[in-house]
Amino acid sequence: MRNKAGPPVRKEDFLKREADVEELWSLAGSGHTLLLAPRRMGKTSFLHHLEDAPREGWRCIFFSVEGLDNEARFVARFLTQLAEIAPDRAWTERLGVSVRDFFRSLSSVSAAGMVEVNLAKLLEHDWRDEGATALKVMGKLRGKTLILVDEFPVFVSNLLGTDSGEEGRRRARLFLDWFREARNVPILRDI
Repeated sequence: MRNKAGPPVRKEDFLKREADVEELWSLAGSGHTLLLAPRRMGKTSFLHHLEDAPREGWRCIFFSVEGLDNEARFVARFLTQLAEIAPDRAWTERLGVSVRDFFRSLSSVSAAGMVEVNLAKLLEHDWRDEGATALKVMGKLRGKTLILVDEFPVFVSNLLGTDSGEEGRRRARLFLDWFREARNVPILRDI
């Protein structure tokens, strides 16, 4: 193990915190969990550890939303990550026609490239329904899925900052209401 200060660490550089890892996997099986700690405490490294070493029967979707500033990009990033772990794309059948056709036209998915930007343009006016549907159809995937969203408070802050005053607060409030409702879909408990 190398002692590294600053960037997230992975694999053999991650300081094994067995009790913390065990507790988080236990919480993951029973519902939603918020991981809070001051900056530079290793939250991102912890999430990457879960992603790199999932429990048997689990898969992890990790995505960072720190640099995003709109709701459609959030949903596009989630969908591209979902497409990477479920490349057969059978789960897209319940999505809207334009989004389903978009995924069918791709030979591969790259969350960091133009795929996400183009998908966000498609989702601009329908991000709520498509995002909620994607969470619901995760039930088509075998096993359980742990969704790891890194830098979520920064994303909400970005929403607040994109429009000054009341409009930014309204967008952040609407997004948080949608996110709470979408993630409480009963099927998520038994995927």
